[in-house]
This record gives sequence, structure tokens and C-alpha cells, in this order.
Amino acid sequence: MREAPETHRASSAIKVLGNKNNMQLPIYPEKEGYLLIEDRVGDLYDILEKIMDYQVSIAAQSGPNLSRPRKYLEGWDFNDLATCRDIIYPRVATLKTVGKGWVDFTRAIHAITLFGRRFGEVIQPLGTGLCAKWTKMPKGMYYLAACGYDLKRIMTMDGDPECNPIELTYNILWHNPHKDFGTCECMVEGQEKKHSDLVQVLLPSTFNKRLLNNSPAPLEDCSAVIFGHNANFKWFWKNTGHPEEGEPQTSSEESEDEFHDSGIGSGLGSSTPKGNGGSWSSRSQHPSNEGRETFTRELYTVGIVCALQKELLAVRTLFDVRHENLEMALRDTNHYALGSIGRHKIVAACLPSGEYGTNAAADVVSHMTRSFPAVQFCLLVGIGGGVPSRQNDVRLGDVVVSHPTDVHPGVIQYDLGKILEKNQFQRTGSLQRPPRFLMTAISSLMSDPERSSAPIQSYIKDIIARNPEYKHPGVKHDMLFRVGYMHHPACATCVRCSGPQVKRKSRSKSQPHIHYGLIASGNQVIRDAKTRDHLGRKYNILCFEMEAAGVMNIVPSLVIRGICDYADSHKNKMWQAYASAAAAAYTKMLLSVV
Repeated sequence: MREAPETHRASSAIKVLGNKNNMQLPIYPEKEGYLLIEDRVGDLYDILEKIMDYQVSIAAQSGPNLSRPRKYLEGWDFNDLATCRDIIYPRVATLKTVGKGWVDFTRAIHAITLFGRRFGEVIQPLGTGLCAKWTKMPKGMYYLAACGYDLKRIMTMDGDPECNPIELTYNILWHNPHKDFGTCECMVEGQEKKHSDLVQVLLPSTFNKRLLNNSPAPLEDCSAVIFGHNANFKWFWKNTGHPEEGEPQTSSEESEDEFHDSGIGSGLGSSTPKGNGGSWSSRSQHPSNEGRETFTRELYTVGIVCALQKELLAVRTLFDVRHENLEMALRDTNHYALGSIGRHKIVAACLPSGEYGTNAAADVVSHMTRSFPAVQFCLLVGIGGGVPSRQNDVRLGDVVVSHPTDVHPGVIQYDLGKILEKNQFQRTGSLQRPPRFLMTAISSLMSDPERSSAPIQSYIKDIIARNPEYKHPGVKHDMLFRVGYMHHPACATCVRCSGPQVKRKSRSKSQPHIHYGLIASGNQVIRDAKTRDHLGRKYNILCFEMEAAGVMNIVPSLVIRGICDYADSHKNKMWQAYASAAAAAYTKMLLSVV
């Protein structure tokens, strides 16, 4: 690991984690390569974003008359995050009266609280000019420690450091009760050897007129400031409302000799916001055993089936929350990935490694619907071969969604039928249409003038951030050769293919276009441009794939395919990862309106 240029500063950790050399260091081997520090950092950022979104949403629910009591400090268990548990759920610590003075400040800036031990040793003042009492963060005192570097950034964004008293953030004032910032009386010659209370005080802006003689506190990036209750400042915070003058009142239930470091102990419980958005409940429990939301197989209503591991990886990356595994039904040979996307609980499965086609897909879906009886519909998400034409400008990286056309239900099985005289093939049989509520959801997407491709692009970026191999291969590698020009056999990709190409107008952006229409499904891999174009003209097909025909009549389904090739002799794997990401991104966008 390469250290930061300056160690033991507020920004040092970020500079270590963001170092390009450090990001590429392997942690442990996986099936394909290694898990890198970059991957772990990406996971932590993802968790952090979800926690922040949760806190912001809870703050939005709490109106002026439904604000959360200050004594209930909500946060997360450090051990949950450090051990990568699938379900991260909030805790609540019950604060004593002297510990409520900085709660409004942390909520105003949406600060994330991590419950754990020994955090006081993380922030320490530098230098030797302090007395022994204040060279380390005092423990068991319900204090909030902050680096000067962070405080200056907070004031720049939402406060005013030039005010007197200082406005730390919106509606929160910083009051320094001690005339000498950072100097303890025990070190002043001629003074009685006693310690000063150097704790800084936070107050609402209504105290502005009372604090006109407040001494501004000089801030250095490497300084440390402690906020909390100052024994010499006779004001204290209640559960709600403004501070009151006087000494904090200690009830019999909160004896002052029963402090717990960072709230760990009897005060730590799970927190669940109730339906009215303003009431909060806390119950004492051990953090590692109880309080998690538990799911049963009967709660999962959406199934997702992928043919390849790379397709399922893209889908799983976009889970908002991942769920723990459940016990499966007897003789179920599938392995499932469980999680949530929006309001939907998802069960996802992949075809057995090395198997493909309609029969393998039918077997997977049959097991899924037996183990998860509440599944209402299934999405087949992955890659397919595009059928470009003058009418349909289908390109690599685009997304094709099955949609009923004329007499066809959205998917046709092109290889199911009978051979007639003169070797003519007559297709037989039919498949179910997609469920109506999915069709109306698609109508909502197509008719929304405010909706652009931005959500899809954002979701694709999320996938690429954690899996760089899913990035766009580049427009120069999207080559549609004319029918009759065969692939050069000496290369895996088309770098040596130089035959005539179909001229197409260039697109201004490389984002995927969404096409709705007929998808052809069968057990044959189409690698012939003449066959592709013949079937394309006959049925107005947009895409070929190999699983849907085995699933459509088992459970109501919709097929979502990212285009990875043109179903000709130039078929290769260069676009498979990006096409998988595009299909997964559309899936998440669709589920947001279902």
C-alpha cells in the first residue's frame, strides 16, 4: 500500500484508497482473476450511498411536528458494514440528556453514524501543547469530535465562518464558552492546577443575539474540535424544541455513571420508522442476531432468468438490496440470487454452466416457480443477435424488448413446425403474450415526455464502476458487413475483416436505443446473414435468442435482450458484457414503473 503524501490528516485515508496503484492490489483470488481493493472500495461506496439515501428520505418524512426525538440517535453497526452482510439495517442508540447537544447538527448535514468501539482513538490532536487530559478524545462523555478540515468544508457549503457567532451550518451556531480556544487552565502559570472544560457548544440560530461576545475559534486543517455539553455553560438540550437554561436533569433510568462508549450496550437497538413517518420505536437487542427483516419464499413476486453468468452478474449489480439465501424446495437444482429492486423482491437464476436453449430454460423456470410460488411474472434478461434492416436500425449495444405485433405475441419459436412438400417449412404452435400490466408499464415508459435514457445510462455506469469489463467497446467495433462477406478465420474478433460494410447514419451518442417488437427464439445458433435476413423479412424480427420459447408458456414473461452481434459469421464475444449491462439497466428502469 502506498501511503498518502501527508499522513494522519483528515484527507489521508481518501488519498490512500484513491491511489491508482493501491486500487489495483489484489485481496484474494476469485474464479476469474482477483478481487481487488478497487472492488472493495466500490462496494463500500455503494453501501454508503444507500445509507445516505435512507437518511435523507427519513429526514424528508419528518415534518416540524413529527421530528425525531433527539435522544434516539440512528446509525449503523460498524461490524455489519465491515463484514459485508447482505442486509444493512439501522440501529438506534438512546442518548442521555448531556448527549443531545450535537444531534441537530449531525442530522442537518446527514452525517452517517457508525456504532462501534474505540472510535475516539481515530481523531487525536497533534503536537505537545495540550495537557494530558485533552491529548486524546475523552471516552464515555457523549462528545462529537470533528477535524478542522471537515468543519471548514461544511461551513463553506452551508454555513458562514465570518459570522459572530460562527454559523456552522444552516440554523446551527458554534459557541466557544472558553475564552482561550484549546488552552487548558492547568497549563497557565499562577493558576490553580485544574482542567478547563474545552468542549464547544452548538446552539440554534435563535441564540444569535445572546452570543454577541463569542470569541471566534481559529481553525487549522489538522486541528480537532470537540462538541457537546459544557459544564460551564448552563444550557441543555431537551428531546424536542430549543435548549433550556439550567443543569441537565438526570432521571433514575439514566444514571450518569452508566455511560456506554458510542452508545453500544443496553441503549443499542434496531430502529424501524412506522407508517406515519414520524413515530420511532426502539427495542434493545444484540446487534448480530435479531432485528433483520426476514423474508420467505412466498414474498418474492418477480423472477429473472439469465442464460450466462455475465448476464446475471449485471442484474445482481443493480440490486438495491441483496437478501440472504433461503432453503429451497426439495429436488430444486437451481441456485438463486435474491434481492430487491425498488418495491419488488427479485429471485434471479442462471442456466447451468455450459447449457443453453429452450429446454434448459424451461427446467430452470419450472424449479423457480415451484420454490417461489408467488412469482407473478418472469423477465428473461441477457443478450441476443440483432436483425438490422432499413425499417429497424438495430445496432450493437441496443436493447430489444418483446412486444406483440400483428398476430404474433411478442416471441415466436421459429424452429418449431413441420416440413411440407418441396422442403417448405411451416411454423406451428403459439406462445403466450406478455401480461397486460407489463404492457401498460411499457406504454407508460414510451409515452412519458419527461423520461429520457438518463436512467439507463446511470445504471450502466453503476455496473461499469464495479465491473470495468462491461464498458462500451467503442463505435469503431460496431461493424455490419454486407451479406455474403464471411468472417476472417484467423482472428477471434473482426480486426482482420475488411469486406464491404452496410452504410448507416452515425449516431450522436453511444447510448443504447430501445426497440420494441418481435423476438425469434429457438435452439439453433444463427450465424448466417442470409438466414437472418430471410426470417427477419418474413416475420419482421428484431432479434434472435435461445431461451424464451421454453419459458413463455410456463409463466407470464417478457424478454429483454441487449444486442451483442448481428447473427452472422462475424459473431464474437466483444459486445456481450456491455449488451448484458444495457439489458439489465432497462430491466431496472422498467421495474421502477411496474
